Amino acid sequence: MSNGPPEANPPGGTGEKAPPDASAATPAGARPPITSVWPGSSLDWSSPRIAVQLYVELPFWLMMPQGQFEVLHGETKLKIEVMHGCEEIQLTTTHLKNRSSTAFIAKPDEVPPPAAQQRVDQSKSGCSARIHRTTLVIETMVLRSALEGVMHEKPVSRAHAAQYLTALAAGHLSLVNALITAYRRVSYDPFVQEVTEATVPIWFLRFKDHFLRVSVYPYADLEYRLELPTKEGKPEPANLATVEEVSQFLTRSETPGETILLDAWNYYYAGRYGDSIRALVSAIEVLLEAKYAEALRNSGRSTEQVQSALEATATKFITRLNNYLQLTKRTIPGPLLSWVPYITGVRLRSELVQTRELRHKIVHEGYRMRQFAHGSMQRAAETMTWLFNWLDDNEVNSMKRFKRHDIKGMLKGRILFDVEYAADGVKVVERHDIPPDDTEEFLADDMLWGTHRRALHGNAKDLPLFVKMSLAVILADNADIMDVFMSRKGTSIVDHEILNPLPGIAPERFRCDLDDLWLAVFLVELDERLTIPDLNGVMVRLLQLRCEYPDKKIHGLCVVNQQQHLAPEARETCRKLDDNLAELLRTCGLSLVFAPDLAWYIKGARDHKWPLSPLRDGMKGKGLITCWPPNCTYVGEVIRLFPKIGVLGVEIDADPPVAKGDQVFVHAAVGYQAMTVESIRQEEKDLQSVKTGQAGLKVSGDVKKVAEGAFVFRASPPTPPSACETSADAKTMSKTSDAPAPG
Repeated sequence: MSNGPPEANPPGGTGEKAPPDASAATPAGARPPITSVWPGSSLDWSSPRIAVQLYVELPFWLMMPQGQFEVLHGETKLKIEVMHGCEEIQLTTTHLKNRSSTAFIAKPDEVPPPAAQQRVDQSKSGCSARIHRTTLVIETMVLRSALEGVMHEKPVSRAHAAQYLTALAAGHLSLVNALITAYRRVSYDPFVQEVTEATVPIWFLRFKDHFLRVSVYPYADLEYRLELPTKEGKPEPANLATVEEVSQFLTRSETPGETILLDAWNYYYAGRYGDSIRALVSAIEVLLEAKYAEALRNSGRSTEQVQSALEATATKFITRLNNYLQLTKRTIPGPLLSWVPYITGVRLRSELVQTRELRHKIVHEGYRMRQFAHGSMQRAAETMTWLFNWLDDNEVNSMKRFKRHDIKGMLKGRILFDVEYAADGVKVVERHDIPPDDTEEFLADDMLWGTHRRALHGNAKDLPLFVKMSLAVILADNADIMDVFMSRKGTSIVDHEILNPLPGIAPERFRCDLDDLWLAVFLVELDERLTIPDLNGVMVRLLQLRCEYPDKKIHGLCVVNQQQHLAPEARETCRKLDDNLAELLRTCGLSLVFAPDLAWYIKGARDHKWPLSPLRDGMKGKGLITCWPPNCTYVGEVIRLFPKIGVLGVEIDADPPVAKGDQVFVHAAVGYQAMTVESIRQEEKDLQSVKTGQAGLKVSGDVKKVAEGAFVFRASPPTPPSACETSADAKTMSKTSDAPAPG
């Protein structure tokens, strides 16, 4: 940022020591030293609350006499005094808009105390005064630890204190607006409106005769235009647009609904959440009407027919949207893939439905969104803008709508604490962010893979998301999911849905290019095991596609999630398909993979650096993609576990025999586990090797995670690549894999 005049006081301070004694003895029962840091973690939330006053100047006059009121919100009742003509004294000759040099705010007829007057007299930067419009003085309480933290020697403590005070001030907006609304209902004053963080960005906390500046909106902290360092470290003004760009857009036609979308973002950043929701939905409606009319004209409809279609759907938004999708053969994106974990899995159609329902509540039920609903409001703004971009179908415009989003978000800021309105006042709520341990998903990579794992079974089951994430890493030939999503390699997978498919047809869910093939990806979910009739709809759709696109080389991939009610490790594993089913796949040019097998192989690619090319090659083949470990051969099936002694009871069928010292991969709940055969026992005899029959294999590794029925594979020379080997080596070895070829 630009270097303005030196601040007489740091933001949030008065230039003197904090009113409470920061060096006072720590109360008994204080928390132990903190090893992890999260918002508010350095504050003592059990410390007493101290009576203070909050000053906030309104951007307008309340045309009424001065007076004091008891204002109620929730269970909280506070005294708020309406004052006119307060005098703000700053320790700079030029009055600063960000008010960082404010030393004292005097009520009408109040004389500044000697200490404040002395600071004014001794100021080397001079002083200035300004008369306020209407000022509200609120009697409230503040946590003692937060006051002490303002002047703490540790930066993290000062930051946590500032975050607390920001939330405290913003928490009083509801009470301020309750008073303003009462005034408006009496006066019908058209110049007055409810206030937000953007319209009252600077507050002051008064303790005795000391004033602490509290900022709730970082944009207001800028006294001069924002500057950012260049690559050379030199500060330079931040630009969101160039002169040439503005000149171009003066003559460029506007996208229908774009101005309303701009208003929506302005309302969001200004804290007017209800207005933002209304504008977001309106922007989509305006653009959809224009796009629907364009699609009708492109389909050969006359002007009268286009107008008739628009009038018939004027009050039927969803009907109009579905008609547009059928005309254009487009599919609303979802599930989305992103390196940002909370975005992965988002479906824009669902987001649209939820946002329209929220708009309905706001418009027809008078619902008011809380100023602390930052997360849900940001989600609505972003997802509706993504939907607007998809409808607009203009990549240049889409890029501009999120241009320098980081700077805009930084200048808006975000309140990190919630508040509650209790009988004893407005209270900032402590966050209980538990420091993560080694078993929790903390890094974005772990969160994404956790989403992938949970999408296969349980409450978070989402087969389309599981398949789309799997396809992305396979097409990119890269098990580093963060790298795949950030580089967008392998993520050019097109969502596809048919709104009203004909009976007996199972539409493909995704489409993508695979070398010279046009891959149609089908999803089949079953409670039981797969049979031929379960694929009838897929076969019909494949034939339909080949007739519809005779110039394309169309190939089908069917991902089957059978026994979906069972956990993946409890499902029956399929070594080979029924002969009739296998023949059907070969005849129809369809490759098939079972979802759990796909999950296990991709987990092996992460854990053991297995190449993903066998899966990619299998998707181009005809028949079952077995997903066996590469460079391995099947040697048996686990029939019994002896976890206390680390022994697997295995039905052996191996040629050559399984021998002591062999490395094996065992299908376990956490993926394929690499184990070494330490000893072999059959019919109460210790053996060096075994070819057939039931035998006990004492192995290294955790036997408890293995389930009965798990397959056992032996590593064949060359051994599977280890975690330290390069991906290039892995690709070379995959070419000599002994695993059965797909189909």
